[in-house]
Amino acid sequence: MRLATAALCACAAAACRTTPDPTHAAVEALSAPAQDTVPPAVPPPAGSSPGGAADSTQPAWQPPMPDEDADDWVRMNSGEWLRGEAGVLRNDVLEFESEELDNLKLDWGDVAELRAPRIMTLGLTEQRVVTGTVMVHGDDVAVRVGDRVEHYTREELLAIIPGRPTESNWWSGEVSLGMSIRKGNTNQADHSADVRVRRRTPGSRVELGYNGVLTRVESQETSNAHRFDGRWDRFLTRRFYVSPLFFDAFNDRFQNIDWRVTPGAGVGYQIIDSGGVEWDVDGGVGYQYLRYDSVEPGEPETQESAALIAGTSVDMDLTEKVELYAEYRVQAALNSDVGTNQHAKATVSVDLVGELDLDVTVIWDRVGKPVADADGVVPKNDDYRMQVGLGWSF
Repeated sequence: MRLATAALCACAAAACRTTPDPTHAAVEALSAPAQDTVPPAVPPPAGSSPGGAADSTQPAWQPPMPDEDADDWVRMNSGEWLRGEAGVLRNDVLEFESEELDNLKLDWGDVAELRAPRIMTLGLTEQRVVTGTVMVHGDDVAVRVGDRVEHYTREELLAIIPGRPTESNWWSGEVSLGMSIRKGNTNQADHSADVRVRRRTPGSRVELGYNGVLTRVESQETSNAHRFDGRWDRFLTRRFYVSPLFFDAFNDRFQNIDWRVTPGAGVGYQIIDSGGVEWDVDGGVGYQYLRYDSVEPGEPETQESAALIAGTSVDMDLTEKVELYAEYRVQAALNSDVGTNQHAKATVSVDLVGELDLDVTVIWDRVGKPVADADGVVPKNDDYRMQVGLGWSF
């Protein structure tokens, strides 16, 4: 009797092991990812194993073969996969366009893996440029160049730009325009513009800028100011650079300045260039030419002087959709009749839709020693203004 009972229990246990649980099978089916929505399996890198020990039997990570129609894949440190189109990597921020999640800005430190079958241009340290498909895994950056694969480290990687290294790939910028018109008891028209253009390669940087404002009340000008500036920087190391040329040209008839032009040369250093933050400081020497709009009888119409020049600028992402750009410049003329001039500017840009932004800019200009105009009116030292406009990024 005891033998029969034992036999029946053994048969029941065997049936439980061989008969699938329908609930468990359904859960497995739902959790299994569809084959067309996951990236293809790629072998682990050479010399690595789950325990960290070297394993010479494993093949190295290989970047994909070129395919301009294929999707790019990103794996986050959390294990999540994103499929879409990788954009520009700059200042340790990777732009990524997903069909479901739209445009994303990913912290490069949060990206564990990148697979890009489309041709990419990589900017590396020591002014090197390499083009090919890309596979980034951990600290290894593998690039397929023709029939060979080249390996670099993340520390050497400065930037990624989609496509081949054409001239247009090096340029970026923003144009912002503002306008307001009043009619009726007061007839007033305000116009403002702010332009920033940058050409950035692994070894150099060119920046050009313009800011202007024009206001008329009852057909009479009440403000008319324009500033052009630019610089050319040549990087000697990843952070230290020389500036063979920079310039600033300023015009404001209400500050009695027809033109103040200050070219110069100097050096600079990037204190921060990561995580969506770029902070520079620079300094140098220059020559300043100043021509007044008008002067009292017997006073000189122009001034010239050597000048010590210093400045700093910060470009950072406050949030995924809000960006801040701020700069400060000081020009200390050695001619005591000119004095020290200062300029500060801060712009907050809010992403609206596509490449359109809402820009709010605050500007402060200080003239060290204002000169009376032909009517004997001495302008105030400080001017403040705020501009609001729509911006287009490219």
